[in-house]
Amino acid sequence: MDKTEFDAWMAETRRSIRNWRMDDLRYENDGEILAYKGGARGVFILAEADGTVEIGDYDGAIPHIGEAFFTVKHRRKAGRCADDAFRIVCQRMGTSFLLDVLGFTS
Repeated sequence: MDKTEFDAWMAETRRSIRNWRMDDLRYENDGEILAYKGGARGVFILAEADGTVEIGDYDGAIPHIGEAFFTVKHRRKAGRCADDAFRIVCQRMGTSFLLDVLGFTS
């Protein structure tokens, strides 16, 4: 990773300080939906491919969320797949969460 890439990842991490973000790479690679908020240290919601939802804290997202250490606080089966589970999360979290994750807020 060169300095330009590092700076771009750090900018993405900083955007998560105020707003929920989604890790698109995790969805593309693993079929899991990871939403996070807090910058280098914060909270996350993970909808796993089997429909399980994990909620907890993360730390060490430098330069990006893929580098973080995750501590699961709650785990529950919520659907048959990640999309089912994430739909339920969005229903519970509300419109502002969904708008953040989809990138409609800055």
